[in-house]
Amino acid sequence: MPNIICTAKECKYNNSELCAKRKISVEGLFSRSQLGTFCESFKLEPRGINFSLESSEIFDEDKIGSKAEVTCNANYCTHNLNSYCQAKKINIKNENARYRSETECESFALK
Repeated sequence: MPNIICTAKECKYNNSELCAKRKISVEGLFSRSQLGTFCESFKLEPRGINFSLESSEIFDEDKIGSKAEVTCNANYCTHNLNSYCQAKKINIKNENARYRSETECESFALK
């Protein structure tokens, strides 16, 4: 289970560039590069609006940045093993993302 770094500033799970969600999903079924991947779990939190988070879906404040469960359907990524990411660290990028399709898994590595 990897640690998740996230630069998507307006994702409601982003806590100082660490993902606070316990379980995320990375998509990119036929991707052959990071450009075709995205964080399916991305949720927009426009600045000034505070969404409530279910305690069962996020880490406690003292555990944010801990290892999370990451499902992944990027079949051509070396880190994908039986639809789970085996990378030690995942970087979700695009600090200006407003939609999940605008994020990318920077940790993608072609098999």
